[in-house]
Amino acid sequence: MDILHAQLVAARILPDLVDVLSGRPCWLVGGALRDALRGEVSKDFDLATPDIPTIIAQAFAMRIGGHWFLMDSHRHQSRVIVPREAGGWIFDFAPLRAATLHEDLRLRDFTANAVAWPLSAAVTKADLIDPLGGRSDIESGLLGACSPGVFHDDPLRVLRGVRLAATLGMEIESETFALMNEAAPKLAAVAAERIQGELGLIFAAPKVGESLARLHALGAPLLLFGPSTAWGSWEAGANLVARISAGLEHGAGELLAEFSEGEGEESWSAAALLKLAALLAGYRPSVDVGERLRLSRRTGNLLRRLRELPPETLDELRTLRDGGPRRRALWVEQLGIEPVLGLTWLLCQTDDPCRWLEEARRALKDYCDHLHHGRIPDLIDGAWLRERLGIDEGRMVGDCLRTLRAAELSGRVKTPKEARKFLESLAEKNIDKEIDPP
Repeated sequence: MDILHAQLVAARILPDLVDVLSGRPCWLVGGALRDALRGEVSKDFDLATPDIPTIIAQAFAMRIGGHWFLMDSHRHQSRVIVPREAGGWIFDFAPLRAATLHEDLRLRDFTANAVAWPLSAAVTKADLIDPLGGRSDIESGLLGACSPGVFHDDPLRVLRGVRLAATLGMEIESETFALMNEAAPKLAAVAAERIQGELGLIFAAPKVGESLARLHALGAPLLLFGPSTAWGSWEAGANLVARISAGLEHGAGELLAEFSEGEGEESWSAAALLKLAALLAGYRPSVDVGERLRLSRRTGNLLRRLRELPPETLDELRTLRDGGPRRRALWVEQLGIEPVLGLTWLLCQTDDPCRWLEEARRALKDYCDHLHHGRIPDLIDGAWLRERLGIDEGRMVGDCLRTLRAAELSGRVKTPKEARKFLESLAEKNIDKEIDPP
């Protein structure tokens, strides 16, 4: 277990946590151990103790310079986070959920996660605790339930099974999938916040198409997103997701890497939000999915805006090749509240995203260069409108500035001088209309 030993040393579980334990029992369980058995590395470590681990977690955090906080006071669960520049490790400490470790492992979701390793200075293969044959399932690439009742105990595990199958590249064992199918209707009783957390991870996975097929087989579309309208279907949504995913893999994803911060609200990645928008655009739910999943208002508005952006909008970018940086910046701004996602959305729906990549990159750079306090400043401010044209009503000021921006986008106005002349001419025309006889 060289990989596991190297990880434990790098994360300072060896020797620091072992020293803090001073002989008290503690086991590494779950994902990090599963990944090590698969030959992969992890940044997240789940640690279980027979008693309340709060004091141990606090002492470990102090020793390694991490930040401790209480995740769940009722379950006595603690988390220790090491800053990214110091490694970015995350350690979750929790007491056993049963009288013994073996009983605790049997209460877990899948056998691949029901393995444990006692922390000690030495790491040997003989130390693996595997009462349910988790290692064999890991080696076979199978996800198997720990017991027949695991999905009824927590129906969210139905979605977790779909997510793990996608992220780990494993197949769900047939009897386990039957248990998931039986428990799927109980997802209706699971808190929306928990559901959207799992969905965010499902849509972030590269092979989301396989996950959508599994969700459909489980009858989850109606439970998660409500009924579709007569103009939508799950198949249409899945096809559009496949198109967006392909676009991200063939050029458009570079825009997200360069210009997006990567995470949306509720920990949805930018790519995951694009794929969710694609599913909704094809599925056409008859309910507000943002509200149903308890997404923030901003995220709900973003999903609606993306779905409203027609693919042909990208053709406008061609006309701006010689339009100047500010004009391109204004075009990007009008794509919506997250222009980077809006432009990526458009690129993904072209036959060849790479053909547009340089133009899109230039437009986004112009947009970033012109941003000031989160928006592109107007060529003329409201003070000039009030002083020169006598317009002091807020709504009218806003209308004038929006009209001016439209004139900039069309190429009729380029400089502050032209903007002033344009607005003066506009004001004169409005006055003439007011005094013309009926």
